[in-house]
Amino acid sequence: MTRLFIAYLLLLSGHAALAQPDRVAQGYQHDLSLVRTALEQMHPSLYRFTPKATFDHVFDSLSATISEQTSPLDFFRMLSKVEHNIRESHSYVKLSDALAQQIARQRVFPFEVLLQNERIYLRSSLTEAGTYLEGAEVLSINGKQSKQLLQQLA
Repeated sequence: MTRLFIAYLLLLSGHAALAQPDRVAQGYQHDLSLVRTALEQMHPSLYRFTPKATFDHVFDSLSATISEQTSPLDFFRMLSKVEHNIRESHSYVKLSDALAQQIARQRVFPFEVLLQNERIYLRSSLTEAGTYLEGAEVLSINGKQSKQLLQQLA
């Protein structure tokens, strides 16, 4: 039931992307509040692996980062951070079809990566041309330092 509910909430969040720019932040704030309320009221063991104080901090931090520039992908990443803190396999955040299609049209990073000791390593190449880089440490991607990338992934 939790899976369906989180997926439903993610679909609800898509309306913010269609709103006028000055209302985007309000829409995402509302959606984040809906997710929080739904989890607190419906999840059977929300605080089993992560204390309530940690969840409060995560939600407050995410709420503070929402702006008119928040994109649907940004909001998906925010919900993923919430889901990460639930720490069980019954809850997950799923991309909307529109967002999945948007991502599919973009260039992707052609490597599987390994995150180890707060560093990023190229585990294996998805193309033959990149096999010589396997095992190398990633210092930056498109001008973003690895520390920034790790924060974005966390």
